[in-house]
Amino acid sequence: MISTAPEQAVTAWLALDPADEDNGCLRYVRGSAAGGVRAHRYSGVIGFSQTLDAAADAADAQNEFALPAAPGDLLLHTATMVQPMYGGAARLAGAATLPSGGKV
Repeated sequence: MISTAPEQAVTAWLALDPADEDNGCLRYVRGSAAGGVRAHRYSGVIGFSQTLDAAADAADAQNEFALPAAPGDLLLHTATMVQPMYGGAARLAGAATLPSGGKV
């Protein structure tokens, strides 16, 4: 989560290649944005990757869903939406997180 006050931002993800469950499409946890920013920490992965504790990941698994995308699809979500990440084949995408000015 980027540092904004209040803690609200929107993330835009643009698929440049097909993105599916085999090569790493976005995955979300249904309803996770409603609870606000969760406690998280740096994952150790280079970039802006954060992680939740294992208990939260296990509890979220039942509400997780995949969102495949075709080249040119633009996916928008609040920065508080939990997005599980799994390894996959290479695919190209662009992403940006922008403060929302207090409204999402």
